[in-house]
Amino acid sequence: MVQVVTGYVYDLDQTTGSQACAYGYNSNDSACATITDPDETKQSCADPDPGAKVCYDIRHTKVYSYNLIPGDSGGPVFQIPNPTSLNRIMLGTHVHSVEGNTVPVLGQSGWYTPYGYGRLAYIAHAASGDNYSLCVTASC
Repeated sequence: MVQVVTGYVYDLDQTTGSQACAYGYNSNDSACATITDPDETKQSCADPDPGAKVCYDIRHTKVYSYNLIPGDSGGPVFQIPNPTSLNRIMLGTHVHSVEGNTVPVLGQSGWYTPYGYGRLAYIAHAASGDNYSLCVTASC
């Protein structure tokens, strides 16, 4: 079953109570939940091996009530405008989940970076000037 991204929701329109569905590659799981906090600054940390813990603030994230697992980061967060269609509207990409889960849990908090902010951050930090844009055609 091929799902097609047909557009994206602007950051300001991603509000508390709005639908937020996610898919995690590592868990091979997906569910639809709701946005519970539309503008958070969250800290994401990693423990490189070997090395000291490295943490970064990730601004303008959206918290939603679906907790994926490690390895699911980068997966799509989207809305389903019509349950009988395979069209999807992009919200952003999953960034981080509550630590310790080995299976996704609906009702726990995860968070994602909205597409607009992720795109701007990528362009600002891409030395090569790559064109980062959302593909919205079936030929992608």
